[in-house]
Amino acid sequence: MRPGARLAVTDGKGRCWEGELVELDRRRARCRLLRALPVRPPLPLRVWAPVANRDRSLWLVEKVVELGASAVTWIEWERSRSVGDAGRSEGFRRRAGKRVRAAVKQSGGSWLPRLDGPLTLEEALAGHDGQGGSPM
Repeated sequence: MRPGARLAVTDGKGRCWEGELVELDRRRARCRLLRALPVRPPLPLRVWAPVANRDRSLWLVEKVVELGASAVTWIEWERSRSVGDAGRSEGFRRRAGKRVRAAVKQSGGSWLPRLDGPLTLEEALAGHDGQGGSPM
């Protein structure tokens, strides 16, 4: 992209604008916001997924976010307790956050989904409202 190019800018909280690129270098981009764009509400799609190895968990996050998921919660099962890192470490959370941002950008979304867990199934069910609402 070059200065003068038009682009869509989002804050990840549902607001989106048409912008014009003013400056671009290796470390940052600046743009001028021209007008607010209409935004669709987020889908009430909340995914509960079993804890899996890091690569599978990151792939899953990427794909469900591209589909419009508003939340992903990892559920820890008896057999998944031996899986290292998936959802437990700060490093995994950083990687998952990067994948989420890239997937929102790729799909043209406006909402950054929430990442939760890992939780036991009992913890997830205890926080569930029974109406399709998310755990926690």
